Amino acid sequence: MKIPVIGNGDVKGYEDYIKMIDYTGCDGVMIGRAAMGNPWVFQNIIAGLENKQYTDPTIIDKALLCKKHFNLLKEDKNEIQCVNLTKKHFGYYLKGFKKASEWRVKFMQSKTIEEVESLLEGLIQYCSKEFD
Repeated sequence: MKIPVIGNGDVKGYEDYIKMIDYTGCDGVMIGRAAMGNPWVFQNIIAGLENKQYTDPTIIDKALLCKKHFNLLKEDKNEIQCVNLTKKHFGYYLKGFKKASEWRVKFMQSKTIEEVESLLEGLIQYCSKEFD
């Protein structure tokens, strides 16, 4: 082909990235939904390309990222937007650990910034105790 071809779909990490490149011969790979709740996917691919060790994020890493993401939303959005976007993104981040669904439900029921802040502190404490 005379134009660049970008592969897309189901690339969740380095292995998927390599399979896409090898199978299609594409010039690049686009990653979308896999990065939702897992922005570390890019570090995973880069580590693989550089033959470096990659360690998956811990649940406390995810909880701290939730707090950082929430603080950024508070800076840029009004309360309703902030809380609604928090629910959307935390639904992606908070998966794959004991009581994850309970925490997602709690965040989905929150209505104010103060409620989210209180839940975040509880989540960080829970993750620190439960998974250390």
